[in-house]
Amino acid sequence: MRRTILFALLIGLMGVPMTGQADDAFKPQLTTKVLFDASGKPNIDVNAHGQNPNETATNKIQSALMFYAYAVNQETGAKQSSVISQGQLIVTAVATEDGMKRANILTANPLVKNNPAGEANRGFELSFGSLGTKGNSLKVNPIGNAEGLLVPSVFYVFQETINTVPVNGLRLIALALGGTNKWYREVGKASDPNSVSQAPAYGLNLAVDIISKLSGAKL
Repeated sequence: MRRTILFALLIGLMGVPMTGQADDAFKPQLTTKVLFDASGKPNIDVNAHGQNPNETATNKIQSALMFYAYAVNQETGAKQSSVISQGQLIVTAVATEDGMKRANILTANPLVKNNPAGEANRGFELSFGSLGTKGNSLKVNPIGNAEGLLVPSVFYVFQETINTVPVNGLRLIALALGGTNKWYREVGKASDPNSVSQAPAYGLNLAVDIISKLSGAKL
């Protein structure tokens, strides 16, 4: 798990801002580091690269969804099912009958319990950005011995995102994550390497379409 993994979220996400470029050179728009101390306690650092608050919120949501899809693809069997189940619990925790809620998704989540102890400053760096005409991408770079920390890192990233995006961003998280899980149920297989880009793209497009219809205007 020491190599850098790069995958793209192809253009086709209506209403999701993307920075067009003349070439396909990677342009970072959000860098997120999830680093664990020796006891397994995480710390998250976010660099927005000068993006405005709305752009940063959208980038955080896309980055979290792609990281989630990557983790789902990397896991197998019961562990994979558990990740998807906990992902769906985020949907219902955020989108409640009383409206959107900045839910604590960690307290009851068994997948973030007992993080392995080890060396300090190990975990993941996520570099989200534009690939020009090819859309947006996420580079996942393990730092140190990140064994056993991938799945917990996903949920810590989601918690940070839930805590910091505006209320309309919470709606996008719930709908897009629900749509991503719908892709796993009805469209494709989580074991397919292409699911890393196709599942979140499907979820985001579905979410934007729903929000557009609810608002009565195309986003």
